[in-house]
Amino acid sequence: MTPRRRQQQSQENARPAVPVGEKHNREAIIRDSEFSAHAAVLAVHAARESDEACRAALAAFTAPEGWAHPVALLFVCNDDEDVLQGYAGMEMPSEGETAPPRLRRALNQALRAVRIPLDLGAEHPLVKAVHARQVRLVPSEEVVLPADLMRALPDPPGQLALVPARGLDGPLGVFVLGLPADPAGLHEDERSSVELLAKHFGLAMDRLRMADTQAGRAVAHAAIQGCVKTMLAATSLPDILLLVARTAAQATAASRVMVWTYTERSHELSLAAQYVGHPSDALDAVLPRFHYLAQLCVKQGGALLYPDLREESEVHLESLPQRLSASIVPITAFGEIVGVMAAVDRQPAPAEGRNVFKQEDEDALGFLAGVCAVTIKNARLTDRLRSGETRLREAQRLLVDTERMASLGELSSRLMQELRSPLSAIAGFARRLEKGLPEGDPSREDAAIVAREAHRLEELLTQHSELARPTMPKLSPQALNQIIHEAVVLLRDELTGHGIFLEEAYGDQIPDLLLDADRIRQVVLSTLRNAMDSLRDGDTIRIETLREGDRVLLEIARTGEQLPGEILERLFAPFSTPRPSGVGLALAVAQQIVKEHGGEISVRTEDEWGAIFTISFPIRANQERRKIRDRRSGRDRRRGRKKR
Repeated sequence: MTPRRRQQQSQENARPAVPVGEKHNREAIIRDSEFSAHAAVLAVHAARESDEACRAALAAFTAPEGWAHPVALLFVCNDDEDVLQGYAGMEMPSEGETAPPRLRRALNQALRAVRIPLDLGAEHPLVKAVHARQVRLVPSEEVVLPADLMRALPDPPGQLALVPARGLDGPLGVFVLGLPADPAGLHEDERSSVELLAKHFGLAMDRLRMADTQAGRAVAHAAIQGCVKTMLAATSLPDILLLVARTAAQATAASRVMVWTYTERSHELSLAAQYVGHPSDALDAVLPRFHYLAQLCVKQGGALLYPDLREESEVHLESLPQRLSASIVPITAFGEIVGVMAAVDRQPAPAEGRNVFKQEDEDALGFLAGVCAVTIKNARLTDRLRSGETRLREAQRLLVDTERMASLGELSSRLMQELRSPLSAIAGFARRLEKGLPEGDPSREDAAIVAREAHRLEELLTQHSELARPTMPKLSPQALNQIIHEAVVLLRDELTGHGIFLEEAYGDQIPDLLLDADRIRQVVLSTLRNAMDSLRDGDTIRIETLREGDRVLLEIARTGEQLPGEILERLFAPFSTPRPSGVGLALAVAQQIVKEHGGEISVRTEDEWGAIFTISFPIRANQERRKIRDRRSGRDRRRGRKKR
């Protein structure tokens, strides 16, 4: 174009605007439609935001120096909701100093409420126009719009021109232009110019959306890059997980991101970190629902993408006032799920307009989940390594202690053997001296004390030998009730002499057990003597045997003072006794004997009973031992017959 032509067009463009109250001189505008279309295209492509491009296109359609249509509306395709919805950035010709703002606000408010389903409204003229390739002219009464929107129009036009706007990926929306009721409709040049503007509008919108997408990706990549650098310097797993959650919120524009850790062995899913960018009481109230979704993600082993959780019946979020989108991805390390990450409630920038998560958001979460997975796995391996080192040090310490105790045990055993002979000699000489002294001699009582204490030391050496050198019990079928009765007979006189009442209750369904009678009798005697040491005149000892399932129980209970819990816990430990005169080996030896028979011994307090000793023997284990012995004896008999 020559400079002279440009000057001429500039002079034509500088002509005065059409007065507000007069009818638009559309014929004059049509004559200059080529210049108007070029100017509108430049204005649309010069826009830096989507709203600005929409306003530029609508202004070109309605401005007196443009096409001067009475009204221009824009309906855009909302792929997230699969609807055709009204756009709130349209322009109208001015009709006075105060009327335009009021009309514009009313029209925008009514237009924003329009939602036309793209699938259910396939027969709607606007939906048809979206998929069309050229301008369609229809009577205004055919386009069914909400009554509020129609009432907001200053002068409902007689005809409407439906101009589709398309981008490279498909339809973007449709412009609705008001036309006079004259039969002329759109002039051919004007039709071409309108289609040209709609085409360039689509290209501009593609460019702006692509720019928004690239800007969003740049922000996400920068956030992820900063997150990775920070993670390399962090040492605390909770801090790292919170950092990942915050980065995920920045990368996906989510209002809330939650991170759970999962333990496959225990199937436990626990919330480890949560970042809240936009607080919401509604989301706080339904937080357990997201835990269910995290469990579902673990169960399916894959990512979950929900455009609107209100449509998922199993989540029960139908009562939420607005759309709630969510993207949930598993955190997987070396084929093992170690956690779950969920981004909820996308809050986009005003220029973007998208409030649901897409595949690109899921990809960003997946990348962060991969980084997070390595961190969690390394933290767990580090914990295991530290735990292993701790156990190794503990085992080394126990080994040293065991070796030292073994040396002390061997030394004490030798010492016991060396002391046994002198003690026997001292006890023998003391008893002989006691018998040789006459009655009433003070030395006779001293000799009796020496003999008694020597005998006590001999018993201590015997108990120590049994505890230090356990021997295998000599098992044979025995009646437990009979063994207990024989032990009670040995102490009956001593019990009655101290004024202690004895209650005996022997069960009649007690089977014979494989027992070492002498050693079990020793257990009963040790337990009874321990009970007698805490009794006074008038107290009671109860002895009872019973069968409980596959076990036989022996209970020895006494009344009197109850022992504190810390004494009960270490009552069977060697050299632990509440009695000042005791040595604390009898119950330790008794526990060892019971364990050699496959049984258990315990003590507790209950109501008026100061202590209840319970000794249990397994019936099944005794029967299996008996079968083994029978099979062996049968082989012996068969072998004996062969020898004959």
